[in-house]
Amino acid sequence: MDKIKVELSGFSKSFSNARQLLTQISQIKAEQTKRQQRLSSSSAMSSYAKSKGISTAEMSSLTKSNFLENQKNLKKLETIASTKDFKKRLDSEKVKAKSLFSKSRNLSGGGKAAAAIDSQRGGVSKSLSAKKIMPKT
Repeated sequence: MDKIKVELSGFSKSFSNARQLLTQISQIKAEQTKRQQRLSSSSAMSSYAKSKGISTAEMSSLTKSNFLENQKNLKKLETIASTKDFKKRLDSEKVKAKSLFSKSRNLSGGGKAAAAIDSQRGGVSKSLSAKKIMPKT
């Protein structure tokens, strides 16, 4: 499938699959929540500015401009994510991932012996020590 190309504020970004775009949306939302908290609390803003080594006024200005730019980016990404084409692509990627997962082999070992060892019932180690192949420790 083709990459999803998006023109965001000041840069362009390509997503190789739909889930990457959804991840980007959730990351921006999390960052925006932090920015909103700093903008609403002067003490949080001043302590954050102090930790970064700049003045509170400068940090407030930077945070406000970042917040506004990311609101635009978030709106663009959410608009793309709400289209029918995007939802079709996401569904087809889920089907593809599910089919790949169902074809994969279980490499965990599994089986009765592993279950017996995991449950500490003895299992293989008990039978090996009974046959004196594995010494008791």
